Amino acid sequence: IELAISMFIISLLSVQIIEMLPSYYHYKRQKETIKIFSEVIETISGYIIIYEKFPCPDIDNDGFQDINIHNNCSKTHGTLPWADLGAGRYDAWYNNINYATERKITVNNFLVHASHPKFNVNNVLYNAVIWSNGLKDYENENENRDVDKIFTYKNYIPNSFDDVVMGIPTMPIIIYLAKTRKLPQ
Repeated sequence: IELAISMFIISLLSVQIIEMLPSYYHYKRQKETIKIFSEVIETISGYIIIYEKFPCPDIDNDGFQDINIHNNCSKTHGTLPWADLGAGRYDAWYNNINYATERKITVNNFLVHASHPKFNVNNVLYNAVIWSNGLKDYENENENRDVDKIFTYKNYIPNSFDDVVMGIPTMPIIIYLAKTRKLPQ
């Protein structure tokens, strides 16, 4: 009888652990993606400081920016131009990192555009956004699939939401450019 009770308790614990594993896997991947995104944002900030403009999205998945004949971004939405940036290409689920920016923002018009951000992430506006589609496409994530300027981000919700979305803040870049006197006087 004691052995039967022990086996019953072990089986209950095993079932609980097995049910928790997928949630833990998703949670861990989401945290890894947030770390990757933090590094990507630092890389993009460095790019802006060096080249005095936001990089354009990669439209054809070759890792390089796609720029039209007018030296502007070919499209606002695409993937991260990882080869141009020297950044990672994938999120923790091994999906390409998505990237969107409004337009080419140079030092001469940086303050104008930086003060009028266009991309909405949970009601906070940014000039550029990176996002991961996570492992699965859930209905709650549809706002992140269309090609508009509104994004939604929530903490991981099992079987409901696993996207990671981060806006790229421009204020630290403006402060740096002001300190180095790269902004127009």
